[in-house]
Amino acid sequence: MWQELSRCTSAVLKNWLELAGGGLIAVVGWWIWPFICKQLGRPEWVDAVPSSLIWGLIVVALLLAFFKAWRSEYRKAQAAEARLKELSLPALKAQILQVAISDQVQGNEDQAVWFILLVSVSNVGAPSICKHYGLEVTTLDGNAFHPASVFLARDTNLRAQDTEIRLSKEDYLPQKTATNPIVNGAEEHGFVAFRLSTVAKSVVCQTGTTLSLSCEDIRGTVITCSRQVTPPDAPGLYPGFNYRL
Repeated sequence: MWQELSRCTSAVLKNWLELAGGGLIAVVGWWIWPFICKQLGRPEWVDAVPSSLIWGLIVVALLLAFFKAWRSEYRKAQAAEARLKELSLPALKAQILQVAISDQVQGNEDQAVWFILLVSVSNVGAPSICKHYGLEVTTLDGNAFHPASVFLARDTNLRAQDTEIRLSKEDYLPQKTATNPIVNGAEEHGFVAFRLSTVAKSVVCQTGTTLSLSCEDIRGTVITCSRQVTPPDAPGLYPGFNYRL
């Protein structure tokens, strides 16, 4: 208690001195004013400045000093509360790093088009899982398709852009982020897979097609990101993964 009282008194005095600096000069001037009037031979001037005015100004400055001290602490509390609120809520961000579109997938008997997206999900808020991944494919002419999410229970091979790709089930992002919360400052990488059996690969694998990925945090807040298809998407090795995209 005494520590808080000391801090409050110090803050009030600091603000009061700032506000009442000119007032203090006025007080000193008012105190020596009778002496000046006497030296000038004008004693009737002493009552020209009433003492109530001076003390009134000092009281107003003191009240303003209390207000400024309170406002400073209030703003600090508001900032701390806002920061605490930010840290108590998830703040996930998803990004599509690379894309592979293929109809040459191991066990793909109906020649469906597969969309393999290499994705990163980061978090700057409270720990959260990431679930319910979805994909919308919009072609340049405005047609929208919604491929079905594919759960990979085993390693799978596919061929895209003349590149053999080995998809490891350990890198399947929905499985990783649905069971292991992403903590503050962390980032998870992996792939998501979708298949579309209603159109041919040539329809969706063209420049201008937009892939919009969505997912949800633990509170059900939807996170979205998108990327345009620009075939051929140059294959490249991403660190930490044993397949090429």
